[in-house]
Amino acid sequence: MLDGRRPSDVLWAEKRREDRLRALPAVRTVIRVTWWHLVDLDRLRALFRAHGVRL
Repeated sequence: MLDGRRPSDVLWAEKRREDRLRALPAVRTVIRVTWWHLVDLDRLRALFRAHGVRL
């Protein structure tokens, strides 16, 4: 996953990618979903609800 890059460089690239997403007119929020959320549907629903996503 690092593709030969330092962890700090990967983190910086991800931060810049997220900033570009947030700057798009159609994007209201960016939600970070992790495996912890994906293995439990109730957790995933709670995460979405916490960010105002109606299910």
